[in-house]
Amino acid sequence: PVNFLPLKDGRILATGGSVLVEGNGDIFYSKYKKVIEIYNPTTNQWTVHSMHDHFSAVNKLLYLLDGSIMVLGDYSTGIYNLEEDQFKELTSYGFYATDAVELPNGRVLITGADSEMNYGKAYIYTLETGVITEISLPSQEPLLYSLPNGQILALGTVQRVGEYNNDWKWDKMYLYTPPGIFLDVPTGYWAENEIKYLVDLNIIK
Repeated sequence: PVNFLPLKDGRILATGGSVLVEGNGDIFYSKYKKVIEIYNPTTNQWTVHSMHDHFSAVNKLLYLLDGSIMVLGDYSTGIYNLEEDQFKELTSYGFYATDAVELPNGRVLITGADSEMNYGKAYIYTLETGVITEISLPSQEPLLYSLPNGQILALGTVQRVGEYNNDWKWDKMYLYTPPGIFLDVPTGYWAENEIKYLVDLNIIK
């Protein structure tokens, strides 16, 4: 997939492209390299910024408060420093990352599934220390939405459907409460029965 991320200087970073580095373009006898490209709207030009294997099958790019970029991918999830062209891997192989949101306390909630997509996996990344901690996740690959009160609404699933069992049925909603909100649980907690409470308060509809 192709992903775009507006940069602070007005340029746009893009992943998903590749360049020919060996061969004549024949699909069986050529070698391609994944690239990071940047579009400059002032000059209306694209340039190849860097070549990185870590940018293969990227699902989402997230700008963090310190200016670094979180890269969520099928094979690699980590932090990319654009100016230094350095990538720091956060999770081991086998984590299929699909979504992430910044939390009010300077942390990032990262969600996804194992590489076989049999069960959900999630992590909390602390920006200040660079520490990443695995936490529980009640659903596979939920879509995350930040709520005004600091909680995170997750639209998730617990089953696969379709002829080849490769489509997801979105049939569950959960709330993630970060540490320091309501209860001081070190890694936060998930709940399914708080949805009606938020609807009654008109926080969500």
